Formats: sequence, C-alpha cells, structure tokens
Amino acid sequence: MKKTYYIYSLVFATALLSSCKGDYDDWADPQGYAPEAKREITFSASSVGSVVDLFNDKSETVKVASFSAPTNSESDTVVYQMNIVKDAATKKTITIQADGTVNRDTLDQAVKELYASKNVVERDMKAVVYAYTHVGKTSVYGCSDSIDLKVVPYAPYKIYESYKVNVGTTSVTMTHTGDNGYDSPSFMATFEAAAGDQWTITDADNNVTLVPDGEGKLVEGTTGGTITEQSNYRLTVDMYNRTYVIEALQFAPYIYEIGNESGWSATHPLADVKSEGKYRGYAYLDGEFKFKPQEGTSDWSGDWEKLSGDAYAGTLTPDGGPNNVDAIPAGFYMMEVDLNTMEYKNTAITTIGIIGDATANGWDSDVDMTYDKSDNSWNATDVTFTAGTIKFRANDGWDLSWGGSLDDLTSYDGANITVEAGTYDVKLTLTCEGHNVCVLTKK
Repeated sequence: MKKTYYIYSLVFATALLSSCKGDYDDWADPQGYAPEAKREITFSASSVGSVVDLFNDKSETVKVASFSAPTNSESDTVVYQMNIVKDAATKKTITIQADGTVNRDTLDQAVKELYASKNVVERDMKAVVYAYTHVGKTSVYGCSDSIDLKVVPYAPYKIYESYKVNVGTTSVTMTHTGDNGYDSPSFMATFEAAAGDQWTITDADNNVTLVPDGEGKLVEGTTGGTITEQSNYRLTVDMYNRTYVIEALQFAPYIYEIGNESGWSATHPLADVKSEGKYRGYAYLDGEFKFKPQEGTSDWSGDWEKLSGDAYAGTLTPDGGPNNVDAIPAGFYMMEVDLNTMEYKNTAITTIGIIGDATANGWDSDVDMTYDKSDNSWNATDVTFTAGTIKFRANDGWDLSWGGSLDDLTSYDGANITVEAGTYDVKLTLTCEGHNVCVLTKK
C-alpha cells in the first residue's frame, strides 16, 4: 500500500506524520524551521513472499522487502530503516538499502536477540520500513504498512537431535541437556577404550561422521581419532562450534559437598567405592550447596556447580557457575554424584529403622531410630535383641539399606549383621563408604 505525505511547513508536517503512527512506529521529536514549499512523498513496501533462509544462504546481503523509493527532488537525502517486530513490546531496528536488502549478519543477530535463541527454526515476524527524507532544513519520514518477514537464523553447522560415539566395536549415545542443540550445544559421553582404538562421532541416523583434526576441532571425515592408552574417557563436544575435549578419567577416592548447612565452613565426603567415578555420601543439608574435589575450604579449584536441574537432581559443570541456588529443604540426605555423566542426585532420608530376625517384629517392620543433628547420628534406646541378625534400612523400604560389619557398614549388598541377645542403645553414624559405623551399647 502507498502512503502519501504533503509538507507545507513543519507544523503541517508534524500533523501529517501522525497518519503513520501505529503499533510498530518509532517517532522522533520534530525540529522547528521556517515554512517550505508544498511537497509530496509517496512510499510503499511489500514482503518478498518467501522465507529468508540465513542457514543456507551465505550471501553477504539478503533481500527482505520490496519497496518504491519516495519521490523527492534531486537535492534530497533518503535513509531507510526497518523495524523487525516479534510482538508489540519486542522489536529491533536495522538499516535497509534502497534495493530492499540488508546485511545478513545484522539481520541474523537481530532475530537471535529478539528470540533470545540461536535455534535454527523459522521465525515468523512483522516488519515496518521507514524512509527518512531531508529537504533543506526540514526532516520528515514515512513508514510502510506492516509486512510479513520470515527468517531462519544462521548456524555454522547443522546440529542433529542426538549423536553417538563409535569407539572400537561399540557405540555410546551422547547425553545432552537443553531444548535444542543450538542453544545448548554441549554433548557428552563416557566410555572405556583400549590403546589403538579409534573413535568417531555420528548422528543417530548416520547422516554425518565427525572426526578429530588433532587441534581440538571436529571435521567431516572417515579416519577417527586414536586412543593412546587403556582407560575410561569422557568426550565433551560443543556441536555449535564443533570443538571437543577428550580426557582420560582418573577418579579420586573421595569428593566433597559443602554448603549452607555448615555456613560453608566444613565439607562432607562422598566415596567412590568401586573406582568408577560414582560417589555416595550422607549428610544433613539445608539450603544452597555445591561439590568440590578437595576436602576443607582452603582450595576451591575445580569445584562443580549446577548446570541444570534442581535441588534434588541435575547436572554439574566445572566452569565456575553458581551454587545450586534451588535451596534444598533442611534434612538428612543421601548424596550421589556420577563424574562420568556429571550428574548429581539427593535423596531425602526421612526415617531409618532396625529390622531383622533379632528384633521383636522380625523382618516385617522396623524399629524406628531418631536423628540427632548435633553429632550426625541416628539413635534408638533400650532395643531388645534375640540372638540373630539385623540390618538398617531407610524410608521403610529396601531401596537403601546397610549391612556388613558394625565398624564398616556398606550400602552395596551388605550382609546381615549378627548380634547377641540383650538390650542395647544403638547409635548409627552414616558418612560414606568406609566410614559408616554403628555402636551397640549393651545395658
């Protein structure tokens, strides 16, 4: 549609310009000058009628609109702009040329900022084109009606929904956190490999094969990277930039939790019993927390913070992120961390009971214990045992239980505990594997 403007003087120009006002207008304050001769400006714009595909079109400029230039005298100067509109409250202004083209990088950045996303999906928007004309000492501009603008943002590579690492004769699916691979491009896998094994990455449907170039980048090819020694490995890939890090995993026997429950002044250990990078420990938690490789508070290097999830479960990052700000409710918890997958889980332990054929209730129900925060122990007094066996279990179920010997209780398939007949005070202290103990004090 054409829009026509008549300029008699600044006063009339201001009134006439109000006809361009709408949801997508962006007005400037008028300037005051002497009246000038009557002048007519005709201006219109239309959509290109197709999707502007920045993912596939690598041209420096792309056409986004067609419009007729305003009719002016030869001495006039005309500048064009386009307002790109996501909604009434969200818009971006970019420069557009007289032939209806814009710089592709400028358009790409504007669309990504409008949607706060790099996702390569079609964005359906509106746009308004402005023509700013300068006639002597008078400046005036007109705008087109709103037009359709459909844009697919740029990305350096296509990112598939899922990938797998092929190493030796096996394949391992890579884990990914996020709604899409463009906004959350980190994919990760852990695997065991022998010296001489080669590794490649393919998407789930084998559309593309990626191999390392030896300098931290992935390229399309067929010759994989070579494993130099037998070990467990973690491979982390940024699929947006196709960069990777592969590291041999050597797990320490303990990692540590630290948090608000101690005023950030003390750590609680988690043990890796099987040297698999899977840690478990028990502690009273209350509020924010994080995990770290070192005991105590003097060394914070390499600590792990929340990447995604909530107070109870999620993923970790060593990149200096925030504490887990989803404050966990005060209580006693089993803490689990898997450094292979960089996942954590906190399970509330609301009850611990004694059960077994040595108790009055046999294996049918528990003798409940009471938690003492002051020394991190669970206690029961005046418990009468017959000669037999017992175990300890959490939350009145068998998902988590402890057995073995009283001075080294384990939650990993611990045997029943043999007790002598008598009446006892029972004190159970749970910290982590290798440090879980129970003291029976006979009355």
